[in-house]
Amino acid sequence: MKRPSDSDLVRTVALGAATLVAAAGARALSRTAWRRVRGRAPSDDPEMDEIPLSEAVLWAGVTGAAAVAARMLARRAVVRVLGESS
Repeated sequence: MKRPSDSDLVRTVALGAATLVAAAGARALSRTAWRRVRGRAPSDDPEMDEIPLSEAVLWAGVTGAAAVAARMLARRAVVRVLGESS
């Protein structure tokens, strides 16, 4: 099996780190946007029966979309800086 080059390892670590940072930022941004639009913080446990199903599904969509978009933007930025893998 071929040993990965140092640049491939750096790229892999950078992609992982960027993805983690993007996920944390997306969560914070989603919570802030939810608070501004809805006037209250989102539930920490949307699976609770007290939370209406429509609200739980909406929260899942908002956070999912934000996470996917943030991940894509972060990975594109890493590729732009470090280039494509060899």
